[in-house]
Amino acid sequence: MKGIALFFASKLHEEERYKKPLNVMVKAVSPFSDGIYIFRKVLKSREEVEEALQELTFKPRFAVFFALTGGVSRLIREAANLIDGPKLLVGYEGNNSFPSVLSAFYKLKKSGQKVVLHFMEAGNREGKGELEKDLMLCRGLAALAEEKLLILAKRLNVEQLRKIWLFTRNLGVKVVVKGLSELARTFSEVDGREVNSCLAKISNIFVFSQKEDEGLKKAVKLYLSLRKLLNGEQATSVTLECFDLLKELGVTPCLAYSLLIGEGVTAGCELDLDSTATMLLLQKTLEQPVFMANINAIDTERNTITLSHCTAAFNLSRRKPELLPHFESGLPLSVRVYLREGRVTLAKLTLSRRKTTLTVITGELEKSGAISNVMCRTQAIVKTDKPVKKLLHWLPGNHLVLVYGDHTETLRKLAVAVKAQLSPP
Repeated sequence: MKGIALFFASKLHEEERYKKPLNVMVKAVSPFSDGIYIFRKVLKSREEVEEALQELTFKPRFAVFFALTGGVSRLIREAANLIDGPKLLVGYEGNNSFPSVLSAFYKLKKSGQKVVLHFMEAGNREGKGELEKDLMLCRGLAALAEEKLLILAKRLNVEQLRKIWLFTRNLGVKVVVKGLSELARTFSEVDGREVNSCLAKISNIFVFSQKEDEGLKKAVKLYLSLRKLLNGEQATSVTLECFDLLKELGVTPCLAYSLLIGEGVTAGCELDLDSTATMLLLQKTLEQPVFMANINAIDTERNTITLSHCTAAFNLSRRKPELLPHFESGLPLSVRVYLREGRVTLAKLTLSRRKTTLTVITGELEKSGAISNVMCRTQAIVKTDKPVKKLLHWLPGNHLVLVYGDHTETLRKLAVAVKAQLSPP
């Protein structure tokens, strides 16, 4: 997947006037030339834009527009309508560049396009890497068009069907629905030799008791089954109703999910389409593994949220993760990952026809491990930046998605791009 960088200037301005900012902007985007074709000729008319695009030997999946001068808002909008995918609009302080960018940004956003706004401060005062973050965001949004979500379910209710429609409309992700019976059939066809071959990989990653051997084989068999279904459907993400699976096959998807997420596949628990959408967005735009967790407890005095779940990616663990019986059912197998301490962002996109929201909470992960024996196996305590008592009424259901780092500004821009309202306000 490749994007294109275009530079725009008004016919009223002489080249000498924008030569310096042009050099600065080319230098800023050059480190990303592997994924972005830099068209160095300055464009001053729609005809020049069309000629530039005709020269390409590929179809751009996203675009970066640099306004060198004012008077280019309309030209930027015309170019945006000729290129599919999200657009990153970049302006700077001089030559009325930023007013043109703001005008184009507002009108493109209003027309329904996915747009991201970036202001290049003099001397890069916005911080090293800020342009890179916005480029990653734009590239990640473009990557959604290539995503395909596999849903495995016995049946879907009206609310779930509505969420699937929003998944496609708001994010551009393709969705395919298969019955849980399809997974059961594939599970029954997995060869024992495939399972034994995969066990060597598992023993290098996880710690587990020998008494879990039979359960482990069953859990590995499920992982291989999901891999086969994903490959067969050419899908890149999956979600299923976990508790229906427990009854159907007597095994949990926890180990399979831990492996899949660690390998870059988005895998959402409990057919939670909002959390699956959040995981997909964060994995694509931040290029990091994520952890979908239950909100198990809050402590208003210590200002903490306790999170737990059994499906954390194995590569999030600061030490060798453990395989244990599932907390609620005792079935094989759950994953205990030891999350490292550090800054984190907790997020949740809630898809809705009326008002889609993106909840963003930041804080410090203080502790992880075997904190309690009455909750799911991977556990973490996060001290939030804002008073947890105030956050309580903004929590979007029982799940949040954790990612390392403070990504408030990136998620603010993401919310604009996917037409979501930031929460808490």
